[in-house]
Amino acid sequence: MLLLQNSANPADPSTLNAQTALEFYTLFTRSDRVWDGTMPQSVLAFANERVAMIFVPSWRLHEIKALNPNLRFGVAQLPQISDEPITWATYWAEGVNKKSAHSREAWEFINWLSQPEQLRQMYTQASKYRSFGELYPRVEMAEELKGDPIVAPYLEDALYAKSWYLASRTHDEGLNDQLIGYYKDAVNKMINNGQAEQALNDIIPGIKTVLSRFGVSAR
Repeated sequence: MLLLQNSANPADPSTLNAQTALEFYTLFTRSDRVWDGTMPQSVLAFANERVAMIFVPSWRLHEIKALNPNLRFGVAQLPQISDEPITWATYWAEGVNKKSAHSREAWEFINWLSQPEQLRQMYTQASKYRSFGELYPRVEMAEELKGDPIVAPYLEDALYAKSWYLASRTHDEGLNDQLIGYYKDAVNKMINNGQAEQALNDIIPGIKTVLSRFGVSAR
């Protein structure tokens, strides 16, 4: 998110914009000393009131509620660093195996599930046992949930969302996980020696190799 907001290209982090994003990201450990490897995972730390704010996708709110049902918290839109709002999105999408013997029927079912009436019913049913259901994926339905102060900020941010191949929890052991591994290396090197340019230059060959292996453009 910081890379994109700072007009950096995660496929080619050789620019000054990428360096300043990395420098800012690691300030919390390098100089501010408010976060390090001894701290618990962010959701757990927030639920236990050890940190004041965190960035999380909507589904993490259910975890926070489960960990601390009495915690009072609010949700706000993502902070921005320029007049052009950019937010980060990771998401799941339905698909059908092209070799399926019943692919036509499967696509018809997915199309049926994605219609407004079914989406409303699924949201209502899920809301009976947790704080809210799956956020509507249809832009024209966003207004229906704008009255919920927990959900509304996510719907507002969704209009400016971008994503790339740094999606966590995909467990793909491939494109996403490998790229995340290289960026982890850059973060650790930055924390150890404070040289953003060197830390990013060291991972560029690996990033290009991964993208090439999966046939992804570096633009």
